Amino acid sequence: KKAQSLQTSSISKQDKSTQTEFLNHD
Repeated sequence: KKAQSLQTSSISKQDKSTQTEFLNHD
């Protein structure tokens, strides 16, 4: 469960980073 939680957090951070990059390109 701990590993899964960490993985989810990592993906969440990646999604936010991608969203920010996308907005910056716009």
